[in-house]
Amino acid sequence: MARRALAVVVTGCALALLATLAFGSDDRAFMLGAPVNKVAVRIPGGETFCERGVTVPIGGAFRVVRLQLGTYHRPGPPFELTVVAGGRRLAGVRVAGGYPDITDARPKRDLRLDRAVAAGQRVDLCVHDLGRHSLALYGSGGAGSPTAYGELAGRPTHTDMYVDFFGGCDRSRLSRLPVTLRRAGLFKWQGAGTAPVVVLGLLALLLAPYALWRALGDGAPRRGGD
Repeated sequence: MARRALAVVVTGCALALLATLAFGSDDRAFMLGAPVNKVAVRIPGGETFCERGVTVPIGGAFRVVRLQLGTYHRPGPPFELTVVAGGRRLAGVRVAGGYPDITDARPKRDLRLDRAVAAGQRVDLCVHDLGRHSLALYGSGGAGSPTAYGELAGRPTHTDMYVDFFGGCDRSRLSRLPVTLRRAGLFKWQGAGTAPVVVLGLLALLLAPYALWRALGDGAPRRGGD
């Protein structure tokens, strides 16, 4: 009876995990890691802010960029977002003016680039204010990727803007599992590849239900002289 209960628990947990992987969708390619806790930089009209040294990881090709913008209670100025690598423009998008301030609309804006940016390279993400009024980019004080840093008009700002990167089409978590394992394999024992990650994941899947079953069994009322 006890073995049957354990088998039911393990099977249920495995099915729940597979259902989450198969039917749950997540199109996020990667994120810079800077939280949204203040205005990271105020871009005057005609000036450019660049988040330099952004590493696009394995499986991190992106087409959509998510920012959080402020317009200081005015209609938003037009701006252009470009992705640059080695001085060459890879992709970009131009946004018309007139969009609402962060206090009047949904706080985050998804910007679809004119083409996808491939993984496995380091890029600069630049926002050029094309209007007469200032544009605010939200983020934090240098809390993003250790390789990335902000520059306004060529001068360091010591801040990082909030930015998320998306592939541009919904993909199931199951389809992203090989990429996840390859990324996890970067933190590996020498020469071990992703094998330890897989083994530890299987052990966690099996041992956690077993521990729960033992805890429930120990707490069950006992009969007679047991």
